Amino acid sequence: MRNNNAIVSRNFNVVDLLKNVTDTFEVTVHNPKDEDAAIDLVFEEEDKLLDSDGAGAIVDLGPLYSRWQEAGGKGTNIKPLEGTTVQLLTTPAKLTGIPMKAAEFQPIVMKVSAFKPMPGEGSTREYQFSTQGWVDGELIGGVDYTLETRAQDTDTDEDGLKDIFDIDDDNDCIADVEEIESGLNPLDPSDANVGGTIDFETLATPGMEITNQFETTHGVTFSSSKSPVILVKAGEKPIAFVSVYDAAGKKTSRQNKPNRADPEANVGQFMVMAKHTSGSDLKLTYSHPVAQASGEVLDIDGGEVLTIIARDADGKELSRQLINKHSPNAGDGRTVRWAFEAGEPQIKTVDITQRGRGLGIAFDNFSASLCSANPKQPIKAKIFKPRPKSTGLESAFTARVGKPSTPSSKACTILRLETTPEVDPSTKPTEATIRIEMPPGVCPKDGSEAVIRFQKVPTTPSFPDHRRYIDNGDNTVTDTQSGLIWLKNANCIGTQYPRFAKDCTSGEGPVNWEQAQAFVAGLNNKQFPECDANHTDWRLPNVQEMQSLVHYGFSKPAMSNAAGNGPWQEKDAFSNVKSNSYWTSTPDSANTDLAWRLRMDRGLLFTEQKSYPFYVWPVRGGNCKCPVDQ
Repeated sequence: MRNNNAIVSRNFNVVDLLKNVTDTFEVTVHNPKDEDAAIDLVFEEEDKLLDSDGAGAIVDLGPLYSRWQEAGGKGTNIKPLEGTTVQLLTTPAKLTGIPMKAAEFQPIVMKVSAFKPMPGEGSTREYQFSTQGWVDGELIGGVDYTLETRAQDTDTDEDGLKDIFDIDDDNDCIADVEEIESGLNPLDPSDANVGGTIDFETLATPGMEITNQFETTHGVTFSSSKSPVILVKAGEKPIAFVSVYDAAGKKTSRQNKPNRADPEANVGQFMVMAKHTSGSDLKLTYSHPVAQASGEVLDIDGGEVLTIIARDADGKELSRQLINKHSPNAGDGRTVRWAFEAGEPQIKTVDITQRGRGLGIAFDNFSASLCSANPKQPIKAKIFKPRPKSTGLESAFTARVGKPSTPSSKACTILRLETTPEVDPSTKPTEATIRIEMPPGVCPKDGSEAVIRFQKVPTTPSFPDHRRYIDNGDNTVTDTQSGLIWLKNANCIGTQYPRFAKDCTSGEGPVNWEQAQAFVAGLNNKQFPECDANHTDWRLPNVQEMQSLVHYGFSKPAMSNAAGNGPWQEKDAFSNVKSNSYWTSTPDSANTDLAWRLRMDRGLLFTEQKSYPFYVWPVRGGNCKCPVDQ
């Protein structure tokens, strides 16, 4: 906005309400006469913005307010508010008879708002607004404004849902109503600073007290009622705990290594402790309630017992979790994970209280999110269970045993391996050489045959390179975690058949729910050969299958690369993945006119009218138990 705001001549300004729902600016009121005069302030507009739902204008008169009141407080379409402010109810609005001294200048402050998209097609609207000064019926000057606002087709966060229907226009997981009440900008996700994993490596000063260093970046503060929360470093003082692991991550015979974690613990060199001889406590306070909160406790290997409680803004307990030496993954230098997840942002604090003997512990990997993976579920503690042990055995090979290299060797050399019919009758015998470690006296005799049996572990399919996604070379990709096979092109409609989408919407790929079903049916009938599907059992994924692609460690889109260790990038292994909504085949059980969609930018699930257009990503095969990466 250009600041030509003096009511002494005719000036022009632009007010941008496209990036923020409010704008505040100063206007200078001037009495140009050589004698005292009574000024009338008049506010006019074209197209009646102030008559629209969600629009408003407030004027802070400052020192002129008391003068206006003393002169009778007369006006038209004006409502006095608190302090020195008035609201313009509609236009024309008028403040009458404000006394001003000769040649006096006084600033007033205007605040205009358009909390909702204004009526009209397209993504923008323009309204003409003016502030005028009059003395004795004579116009002495004014300022004209063009107010630029959102319109009915605006989709600020590009999630496929227009702002007029979207309760969270900037996709920061804080409802627009809450942001407006809190003085935040509902069109700017950056002002929601709560979230992400805290990296204590950025401080790198052992012994430093941790309080509010991450309040600005992550929206969280640390405190303790018994002792300071201190930053500690692996191998150095101050000491939070001791373990058997040396600097190289190898086990030693003595448990005296300060702050050394198990090398598989996935923690950094820096952690925090809140240590006290009578037990300790640690409190996390979030600047705004969160939907997910988690962290890890190191070195639960003795009598330590931790109670972790999630509370709302009123201090009410929402859920709790107990951690002790029997918790999954507890042990010397190891990490036990705690986590809470709610259907909406309501976790304001997390209280960690420690009791019992063995007070050497540390904390790391604190993380939080305003967004929930399951928007409608009640809050619960997430229990992390170890992988179940296998109880079944499966015959895998018939093998001919070769002669050990030395008489005392424990290694049997298997010379010939053949798959047995019970495993795969269609597979031809396979030549290979392997070595199997066996106890003394167990090795089969030279020339004999042995059946080698392997434990059948109930997990998802394994692949030689252990990657999350495997490119099958036929324009499909297998998810090794779920066993599902996906079309490699995540927007085949938009890239290969835009006319199909154009018949429904814009031609860029999104289609309504019925059209999504029709496209998959056509894929199976070979009507869309450019997608190179080459299969006839494609389907629209259900809500669990669609969510199985989500990795909540990443965003825009919320999925990993092929290796599973970083964010997705184009052609690794998928192409044309959109950070927008994808249809699922799952209808809303409460309303058959709605179906579930997944917002791939953050991995959030919503129900939506089947008539709305979203992207389509076909799937086939698999028996999905569909775990979701957190």
